[in-house]
Amino acid sequence: MKYILPAVLFLLLSCNKQSLSGSKNTETYTTALSQADKAYESDNYKLAAEKYTTVLEVDSLNAEALYRRAFSKAKLDDFESAAKDYHKVAKLGYRLADCYYNLGIIYMIPFQNLEKAHYYFQKCYELNPTVDNKGLMELAEEELIKAKKSDS
Repeated sequence: MKYILPAVLFLLLSCNKQSLSGSKNTETYTTALSQADKAYESDNYKLAAEKYTTVLEVDSLNAEALYRRAFSKAKLDDFESAAKDYHKVAKLGYRLADCYYNLGIIYMIPFQNLEKAHYYFQKCYELNPTVDNKGLMELAEEELIKAKKSDS
């Protein structure tokens, strides 16, 4: 019995310490998210990408933060990282049409991979059949046909 009280006190103190560090993570997360959103909305994409990275270290499934980091990376011409993030966002099932549209742009222009660009524009159009999305899908298809003809 005399050993139970110290053990219970030890457990209570341990739990309290963990609770405080969890509180600090929540504070850091909330602050970073607020700073990231402000930077993003003011077109400060470098700071936004950094702060969204901090947010994602705490909550790797925050799809909006991941999407906004992808957009920020694309604005900074870091298309490799942007494409990776857009793929992750799409796997989460978030803003699929937007992800596919942006992947189509990345694969068409900086990566010059017309097959993948067409694929992503087509997926975008299937989810959001607008005139603009159809036009991009058709443009990618035309460019793909031209490229295949010139290779022959």
